[in-house]
Amino acid sequence: MKNVFFFFLFPLVFACTACQDDDDIVPLPSDPNCNGELVKIVADPLGPVSDTYGLSNVQIEGLCLSFTLTKTGCGSDGWTADLLTDGAVAESLPTQTAVRIVFDDGIDNGGVTCQAEISREFTFDLTPYLGEGALPTTLSFLDTDETLAIE
Repeated sequence: MKNVFFFFLFPLVFACTACQDDDDIVPLPSDPNCNGELVKIVADPLGPVSDTYGLSNVQIEGLCLSFTLTKTGCGSDGWTADLLTDGAVAESLPTQTAVRIVFDDGIDNGGVTCQAEISREFTFDLTPYLGEGALPTTLSFLDTDETLAIE
């Protein structure tokens, strides 16, 4: 009889511990050591149009995310990048999260560009998004094949 009890109890306990409820996610204070922009939580992260870019050197330290964007052009002075998410945290173990980089090279479609390959590092603070209860997580970058495990 004990074996039958454990047979049914184990899947129930596992199911309860494997899932995260959004109510269980406690926002953390911003990282004072991260000099990056805050991730932006928006209703539709797929809405804004992004200029094309190359993504490399994706790194995480705590909840401070940095990456390098590369594009041909004359310089990176007018470049901006936003990191957008809808705030969803998939209930799995580890959780699964996704962000989208919206990049603007600062040049209108008809603008003249140079053919030099330019790179610039961007840094973002993920603490408003990935609070206690959302970690560890697998962070996916939409529109790319890049994923990052965050402990």
